[in-house]
Amino acid sequence: SARGFSLLMPAKTSWPAVAVGIFFAVVIGRKCFGGVGGAIFQPALVGQASVFTLFPSSNSEWLYSTGWSSLKEMYLWAANQDAIGIGAWVIVPVLIGGFFLIYKNLICWKIPVFFILTVLLLSVLTGENPGRAVLVGGVLFVAFFLMTDSTSPMPSQGKILFSIGIGALYVILR
Repeated sequence: SARGFSLLMPAKTSWPAVAVGIFFAVVIGRKCFGGVGGAIFQPALVGQASVFTLFPSSNSEWLYSTGWSSLKEMYLWAANQDAIGIGAWVIVPVLIGGFFLIYKNLICWKIPVFFILTVLLLSVLTGENPGRAVLVGGVLFVAFFLMTDSTSPMPSQGKILFSIGIGALYVILR
């Protein structure tokens, strides 16, 4: 919970905000909402929501669009940003970790695949750049590490519907 939370937060988030967020992630998100393996909400996202609610200035630090047009330009932009979540731009390590988890059968491949495909498809339908939609904003981090947590549904059809629904909400709310 604390590691996932730390990867969601901008690097310049104040330490009191981080402390409060980790408290909410671990104590409220994990322990009060069902314990290890039974939490009804993703604990790291509970922590992030608490920080954005209790520390409104943290909201203004998020960057949603940049206008870059190439992968090199995106990496140069990301390397100079302190306001995005750390897990939102470390694409290669996230992919390696995600594929390793799938290879070791620690996560179900359906959740990240259907989530990413939904984001890609809806991005095309809404006129957004699909490559940018997946590479910016932590889509890969969310797909491999947050959605596959123990809060995801167990039946195969449930995993697919869950992934499509979250992908649709991700594009709509972004």
